[in-house]
Amino acid sequence: MSPSVPHARTDASEAGYAPAVSTAGDKAVSVATQFAAALNRRDWAGVRALLTADCAYECRGSTTVGADAIVSSYRTMDTWVSETFESVRYDSDIEARPRGQVLIEFRDRMDYGEHHLDFRCLQLLSFTDDNASIRHIEHIDLPGERDKADRFNRACGVTRPS
Repeated sequence: MSPSVPHARTDASEAGYAPAVSTAGDKAVSVATQFAAALNRRDWAGVRALLTADCAYECRGSTTVGADAIVSSYRTMDTWVSETFESVRYDSDIEARPRGQVLIEFRDRMDYGEHHLDFRCLQLLSFTDDNASIRHIEHIDLPGERDKADRFNRACGVTRPS
C-alpha cells in the first residue's frame, strides 16, 4: 500500500485493539477502518451499522443488495470458515483512494492440520455524499489468490460453499 495516502491497520488478534486513523477528519477512512475492524472481530451489528440499507456488494460476477443480505453473506462465509478450519485469523490494511473511495486489503490466515493458507483480497468501498456510510463494496480478487485458496481447500478435503 502506498505510504503517501492515509493508511490505517486493523488486526483482530489483538484484544481490545482500536485501530487509529492516520489522517484526522477523514471520515471515509474512519468508516472504512471501523468496517474492517468490525469484520475482523465478527461484529455483525457493527458491520451492519456502517452500510446503507441499499448498499450493493459486487463479488465474482454477482451483486448482493441490502445491508442485511450483505451481513448475512459475510456471516455465512465466516461461519463455514470457523467451523471448517482449526485456526482462523483476520486482519486488514486501509488505504484512501481518489474520488473519496477507500481500499481495504483483507488478509485471512487459516490452518488445518499441516496445511496453512495466507489469503489476500481487496474490497473497494464507496460512500454516501457525507462519507458517513458505505453505499457500495467491490470485491477484487488478487492474481493467484483464488487458485491458492482452492488448492488449500482440496488439500484439506473441503469444498467451499458457493
